[in-house]
Amino acid sequence: MEYRKYLTTGAAVPARTARRWKRSAACSGSPRRKKVCVSAVTLSDPARISCGPALDSRHLGPALKSLNPDPALVSCGPALISHGPDPDPALVSCGPALISHGPDPDPALVSCGPALISHGPDPDPALVSCYPALNSHGPDPDPALVSCGPALNSHGPDPDPALVSCGPALNSHGPDPDPALDRHDPALVSCYPALNSHGPDPDPALDRHDLALVSCDPAVNSHGPDPTRVPCDPALVSPDTDSALISTISVCEEPPLSFIPPVHQTSTNTSCAYGQVRQTATVEDTRKQHELLLLALKLKQGLTDEALEDTLKVVNVISQRHAVSSTKHHFYRTFDDLKKDIQFHYICEGCTISVNIEGEKVVCPNCQYSCSVADHMKQGHFFIVCPLESQLRNMMEQEELFSQLTRPNSAAHSSPLTDITDGELYKRVNRNIEGQSEHHVNLTLTFSCDGVPVFKKSSYSIWPLLYTVNELPPDLRAKQVMLAALWFGPSKPNCNTYLSPFVKECNQLLTHGFEWISVNGIHGRSKVFPLVAVCDSVARPMIQNFKQFNGEFGCSYCLQKGTVVEKGQGHVRVYPFESDTESRNHGSSLDFAREAIENRTTVKGPSILSLIPSVDLIQGCVPDYMHACLLGVARSMTYMWVGSDNHENPWYVGRCIQVIDQKLHLIQPPSCVSRVPRSLRERNYWKAHEWYMWLFYYSIPVLKGILPECYLIHWTRFVKALALLLTESVTLQQIQEADIMLRRFVMEMGDLYGIQNIMSSLHLAQSVRNWGPLWAHSAFTFESYNHSLLKMIKSTQGVPLQIAKTFQLQKGLPLYAKKTLSNASSECISAFEDLVSPTHTQSAIRCKEVIALGGRHEKVRLEQDDYLALHNVANHIERELLVSYRDRAVINGEVTHSKRHSRERKRNSHVVVLTDNSIFSVDKFVVADLVSGEHCYAIGHYFETKRHSFFASLSNPHHFIAVGKKLGHLTAVPAAVIQRKCLFMNLPNLKVNYVFMFLNRNELTN
Repeated sequence: MEYRKYLTTGAAVPARTARRWKRSAACSGSPRRKKVCVSAVTLSDPARISCGPALDSRHLGPALKSLNPDPALVSCGPALISHGPDPDPALVSCGPALISHGPDPDPALVSCGPALISHGPDPDPALVSCYPALNSHGPDPDPALVSCGPALNSHGPDPDPALVSCGPALNSHGPDPDPALDRHDPALVSCYPALNSHGPDPDPALDRHDLALVSCDPAVNSHGPDPTRVPCDPALVSPDTDSALISTISVCEEPPLSFIPPVHQTSTNTSCAYGQVRQTATVEDTRKQHELLLLALKLKQGLTDEALEDTLKVVNVISQRHAVSSTKHHFYRTFDDLKKDIQFHYICEGCTISVNIEGEKVVCPNCQYSCSVADHMKQGHFFIVCPLESQLRNMMEQEELFSQLTRPNSAAHSSPLTDITDGELYKRVNRNIEGQSEHHVNLTLTFSCDGVPVFKKSSYSIWPLLYTVNELPPDLRAKQVMLAALWFGPSKPNCNTYLSPFVKECNQLLTHGFEWISVNGIHGRSKVFPLVAVCDSVARPMIQNFKQFNGEFGCSYCLQKGTVVEKGQGHVRVYPFESDTESRNHGSSLDFAREAIENRTTVKGPSILSLIPSVDLIQGCVPDYMHACLLGVARSMTYMWVGSDNHENPWYVGRCIQVIDQKLHLIQPPSCVSRVPRSLRERNYWKAHEWYMWLFYYSIPVLKGILPECYLIHWTRFVKALALLLTESVTLQQIQEADIMLRRFVMEMGDLYGIQNIMSSLHLAQSVRNWGPLWAHSAFTFESYNHSLLKMIKSTQGVPLQIAKTFQLQKGLPLYAKKTLSNASSECISAFEDLVSPTHTQSAIRCKEVIALGGRHEKVRLEQDDYLALHNVANHIERELLVSYRDRAVINGEVTHSKRHSRERKRNSHVVVLTDNSIFSVDKFVVADLVSGEHCYAIGHYFETKRHSFFASLSNPHHFIAVGKKLGHLTAVPAAVIQRKCLFMNLPNLKVNYVFMFLNRNELTN
């Protein structure tokens, strides 16, 4: 029949014939004729595909849709290989090695033999060569180059790759050195040098039959039609495609095929934060880039592994190809190098000491307990260690971090103190270290260990050992917290066992250092010196191996014995003020540890920290003001004021708690403060930052007129002293003044409230002398990161391993991204940057030192009042000038709002302090395009400053500023002169308004 000629030969169907078939009933009645008319290739029944153990149909998916215009391209093997749907399965003749594609127009052309395979008349009969075991595409011009043997099949799967011989004219299992000698079909060129395009490779990983391996180069054809020559449908993949058949589809006016975009991307040279794009990404590079984006998404949004696996499936379905790994196991395998540094240390449950590993068993050297490693892991008797060296090297090799490292000031005395690097003990250690240079950069560490409950109704907790690098600026230091070890269990760790790997590695790095290579190619070496331990009053004696705070000689800094007093239904140990208490020191503590004298010195035994030469066991374990003052003194005194147990005492204000709450609800802090004020009735749920705001900003103005003045003055001394030690820049005079006020505060405590346990406040001033301002070595940074660690837990199983893996992925992501995105498209790079760092909206206007946000996007005519305000500060301002009004602006790294910002309800972020220390209220931001470029101006009103004090006998804390009403006339100032936001307070019990300057920028949002 007429259509059989086109079906069997693959010849092009003329347009006239196609239209005639379409009009005829036969076009819709005959399956064969319809097959040619519509696509000539559709296979509706996958069962009609012949398959066997050696099937190599070069197809995508279980439903094969292919066409084979050239029957001569059929390969052979012990099992039947079919390169397309057969019109009728009954027409397929199968023999031991015979493959026939249906009855040939001339049966005489079909040659049958035990090992002979002939595919019909070849365009050139000279190309058909038959040997008992060799099936090739024709005799080679040089027969000497053809190697044949009983097991050699150079154009199909080879049972033994060692038998494949390669020569200039023989192409076996890969592209030939001379492509011109093997161009029987362009589809026989592989897309990878190691990929076998002539049959399945001994390594299945190298022969993936999916569109991810399709290369769009005309000279490269990977297992299917070339997208640059023939349009390709996702369901239409075949070893060869004839353009005549594709044209038949268009002639029949059927719906067009859907096209898959090329996998690779042609990129121009583009500079970005992750390097310069220099070359086209390969298929494997593209897959890694896509998976990098998914990893960044997982880390940002905190996706569970189940959500990740669902995301992988959705991405593959949408892309209609295997664009990313199909399972989470294959996905994480891409990032194995980022997780390779996780180590396990096993401990004995009874002895709490490290055990020895002997083969597949763990053996305790003390009690001889023994079990398999696997069982020990299941019981959870281990902790995880993340080596310092790899993390610090990672940091040094990131340009944005390496360039920010500060050079320590070795001067003996410097004032003011602006960071931990200005402290006396830091400088003492630094003077004993050999000189630094571009190739020799020493690092010092602050580390912390504290318990964090994991589950609400369980005793299990994690004890992370965290550390930061002191030479990083404070803002980067808070973002670059690193994990050294992680303990998880129902009880507290044995610190001498837990800290042992940390101490061992620190001594190694202190002596020999580690090598690194910067982005600029600089080879350097750095030594590491741990200096400061930040812990609360529970964890600090654990790492010092001292008695706890509630025992005799429980203070970590002096040898005061303490006194036991009644409290409630029990007894507590307190430490009254003593002016002549003997201080502890590192040397005497080591002597006490050797003697283990418990009845006088509280030293239980040696501490493993004493093995680190750079650590001072007394001065190096600082009194953390967050636990000692905020969660300690401030909380306990507030509980005394409002606790019903003290209703008979003169300081009791519990009856006025409703009035206090009303005042608190009137306070509108700026957006940089993490939480708005909550009721005192909810004080049990207050976080450390809320106690911080209560202590330094809310308590004095709110309690004025409620708490008796003598008690409020006593409280104000405590506030003033701590405020002096928490400023961004602390002078030696401020330290001395604060020390005097703290001593008076502790001394008067007994007379006003009775003996209380506030002894640690006396040691704060000395800690500032040693290590800089209190904020530079507080626990806020570490407590905030502990909360981040808890977010890494997605299930109750394998808690420590979940945290360790996620941490390693987070820290290794920047360097891995630089390597992976080196040849990525600009869209891919932009998407990654949006995932790992906050970006401003597209409507943002970048002016000099300011980024204007929000408001109207279009430019409008300058209003009359604004014109008069701008005319006094800006030159070349015209009355008809078109400007852009904005609601917000990013200044000095923080967002400042104007009064026009409609979303501000419980916040007031428009009152600011300028560089000349004047107070200004921002009504609006105006962006004007002047001769020198775009400039941003803040238009608003100045506040009138007042002289006012809460008490006649005591001045206000230095961060309190009394202000009057706003000045009447509208004023404009350059937005760049805004220094920072401040807290504006207008309470009914105050004669004037107050503005409170924030003590520092580092502890507002924790």
